[in-house]
Amino acid sequence: MGAGITGLSAAYFLKDKLSVKVLEASGQVGGVIQTQSQGRFVLEQGPDCFMNQKPWGLELALELGLQSELIESKDFQRRVFVLRNGSFETSDHEDKAVAEFLGNRARVGVNPNAFLTFKKGMQTWPKALWDNLGDRVILGAKAVSMDVAQKIITCESGLQIQAKNILLTLPAHESAKLLGLSWPHFKTTQTACVHLAYPRNAVEHPLDAFGLIIPASENRKISAMTFVSSKFDHRCPEDFVLIRVFLKGEFSDARLEVQDLLKPKCAPVLEAGYRLTYADPKYSSDHEAQVLAIEKDLPEGIFLAGSPYRGVGISDCVYQARQVSDMIGVHGCSLLIPAS
Repeated sequence: MGAGITGLSAAYFLKDKLSVKVLEASGQVGGVIQTQSQGRFVLEQGPDCFMNQKPWGLELALELGLQSELIESKDFQRRVFVLRNGSFETSDHEDKAVAEFLGNRARVGVNPNAFLTFKKGMQTWPKALWDNLGDRVILGAKAVSMDVAQKIITCESGLQIQAKNILLTLPAHESAKLLGLSWPHFKTTQTACVHLAYPRNAVEHPLDAFGLIIPASENRKISAMTFVSSKFDHRCPEDFVLIRVFLKGEFSDARLEVQDLLKPKCAPVLEAGYRLTYADPKYSSDHEAQVLAIEKDLPEGIFLAGSPYRGVGISDCVYQARQVSDMIGVHGCSLLIPAS
């Protein structure tokens, strides 16, 4: 989305150098980073953390003054289970099932032993950027067309804005549509999850890991669980456990699978499902060559950045925002970041 972490970061890096506008189709900032709270339960719809192995995300968080909001994962729980023939086995980042689940994140060198988040959830970050940018961010501004030659974006509301430079931080297929192109080689995978909470004494398993990965060979209706309350503090009351279940099918599958695998003694006290409209990029073997070819053919003054291109991690997106902002800062006096 236009006001996801990439677009907001780029605007932040350039706000004191250029006239910047960020167009966001929805009524909220954050893009795939969305946090919901139900009482004392903190529920992440998208990513639940970022990695400090790559410094760019942490540097931006510190620059925004979020030091007191940052929390680290629980070191003593730092492992993951893999389901094998119905049993929990301890595994690590080198395990094939773990690598398959992590997908792009494994390929871009993520260190699983370096997780950071915020006390009130990941949306703390885009909200801090929004507070800093103020009225440079326009919500409810869905971009429906672009005059590439004139650098004019037209929104569904009728709003038109012209700029010397346009940065597209949308999902790849939406950027291609605005450019009048088709990029079928950019593949995506959908994300859906359900949060379930139980009283701590209702679940006998110690949940002494960050989660459970379930290979396809197990023929389950879910692909993984994150034991949220084992991974981070400040996510639920101390006498409860919070579990995030990643789905293959229907929301109801989460409760049934947790019942079968963990055998809680009661029904969940909280059940909240989310299906993200934004799809995670899935890189092909020739992904880098495809990106280079697209960038080479972009019209002057049009730029691309975000998870579809050079890394799906949040720190990768911040790094791309920094790089493209350096290029744009040399090229002109205005920047427009649209969302469709």
